[in-house]
This record gives sequence, C-alpha cells and structure tokens, in this order.
Amino acid sequence: MTDASRPEPTVVVVGGGLAGLTAARDVMLAAPGTRVVVLDAADRVGGKLRRAEVGGHLVDVGAEAVLALRPEATALLADLADPHDVVTPTTTSARVWSRGALHPLPRTRVGVPFADSVVAGLLDEAEERRMRAETPAPEVGDDVSVGEYVGARLGDAVVERLVEPMLGGVYAGHARRLSLRATMPGVWEIASRRGSLLEPPPATSGSSSTASSAGAASRPPFAGLVGGVGRLADLLAEDVERR
Repeated sequence: MTDASRPEPTVVVVGGGLAGLTAARDVMLAAPGTRVVVLDAADRVGGKLRRAEVGGHLVDVGAEAVLALRPEATALLADLADPHDVVTPTTTSARVWSRGALHPLPRTRVGVPFADSVVAGLLDEAEERRMRAETPAPEVGDDVSVGEYVGARLGDAVVERLVEPMLGGVYAGHARRLSLRATMPGVWEIASRRGSLLEPPPATSGSSSTASSAGAASRPPFAGLVGGVGRLADLLAEDVERR
C-alpha cells in the first residue's frame, strides 16, 4: 500500500544550462514520477549556450559545435534531435590567421604539433628550430599551466601561434592560466611519463587529444545542429517538460 498523505519526492536542480537540464532529465529517466524543479536566475534556459540575431540571421553566440569525438554530447543529440538536423563541418579545414595571412592548421594534439607537422609559415625558421629542438621533459608535479609547460618544452611561439588559438576557442581562456591536466589530458599523460610532446598519436587513436585538421582525422571532430547548436538547450528543455 502507498501512503496517500506522503508528498511525492521532489528534486531541485540549480541551474538551467545544459548540465542542469541534463541532470533533471537523468533524474526523470532514473526515477519516473519524481517531481523535478529547475531553478535559474535567467529568463531562459541554456546558460552560456544561446542564439541571437546577427545581421538578420539567428546564429550561435555561445558554443558553435560539440566535440564529436566524445560520446556524451553526440548521444544527447541522437536522443533529442532529428537525425537529419545533426551536421558536421566537412567543406573546409581550420586555418590560423598569423603574420598577415591564413595558414592551414597543421596536425596537432590540441595545438601541440607532431614531429611531422608542417608548421612553415605559422612559425618562422628560428621558431621551428626551437620547436624541433624540444627541451627535455621536466617533472610536472601535481599540475602546471599549459602555456608554461608547452612554452618551456617547444618555445613560446608554439604557445602563441598554435596552442592559444585552439584553447581560446574551446575554453575562452589564456594558455598560461589554464590547467594542463584539466584541459589537455593527452598532453598531460605524455608530460607525466616525461615523453616527447612531438610524438605522433597511436595509429588507431580516436581520442579527443589527437583531434586536428588538415586531413588528420578520418571523421569530423565536431558536430552541430541545423539552425545552431544553441537549439540543443531548447530541445532538452522540451524533453524535460514532456517528462
């Protein structure tokens, strides 16, 4: 028998961004019948993920894509979106504006080039020589900043012209203020065993740490939605409300 006077279980989720909405959805999937309340100070869902009108077009003004090499976001897209709405950028490769010109982004491990990466143009001759003369690996301890470590190993130009453009787009932060362990786990693993940062990735690797451009990946590293990835928050909120 059930106690009719006993109130239904209630879960309160603080934050209506993707993390909060996903948490609310997970509660409903795990415990059907649970009352879920989502609280947010804003007048909309999505947090930093949003769309706005720019030049008469509705475009993403937060994140523009998800990392397709990780399963969490792509699984959520598969659950919520029409399969025909899930798209990947396949018509062009990433480029870096440097020294007054666009340069193809070479094969990198989140901005850290491999020994066979073509960096001419992005780096001048002296900077490339410094990169290839990689300083022996020091002990890293519990953690170190990305810029401090990569700059000490390969030179500051690699940080400024390759790592910063990659990390800035992902974390909206500066390499010298970002944790190597938290933001570049593939590089951290190499640093921890005092290996070469220029070593190539395993031939079968599908890890996000080896995601790069210029033909390096066999599958697109990013995915999005027709109309903007900001739609994901609305799709998620609608799914939560239905449940």
